[in-house]
Amino acid sequence: MIEETARSRRTEEKGRVKVLTYRVKANRKEPFVRVTMAGSIKREPGLRAVEDAVREAERRQATSIMVDARKACNGDSPIEQYCFASQLGETGLARSTKIAFVTAPGDESHRIFEVITNNHGYLFRLFNEESIAISWLQQ
Repeated sequence: MIEETARSRRTEEKGRVKVLTYRVKANRKEPFVRVTMAGSIKREPGLRAVEDAVREAERRQATSIMVDARKACNGDSPIEQYCFASQLGETGLARSTKIAFVTAPGDESHRIFEVITNNHGYLFRLFNEESIAISWLQQ
């Protein structure tokens, strides 16, 4: 039997089209926590998603997180992305936690966030293929 937990949340910003939907999921077959996102990723709802993923990873004693963002785009300016990365420590995210971020082919909206998070010392990497992301997490 597979033990599985999941948590979903939909967040909206006041009267704007900026909606992020995400689901945090973990099961015993995978040594990582899986987060599925859709919509526009902005700092505040993004930080809530990270907090939920970190809590689940701690509960599962997982040291990595796989984010499926193939249906999400980065909706923040470079300055907001910098602020987002600066606040990751407040979520409880350890710099030793590997984060594989899977995007849709051709989606470059997360590229600057990858550079910024790495400059802040986090193990964050973008992928276009889930299987390659999982292989990296398992190294």
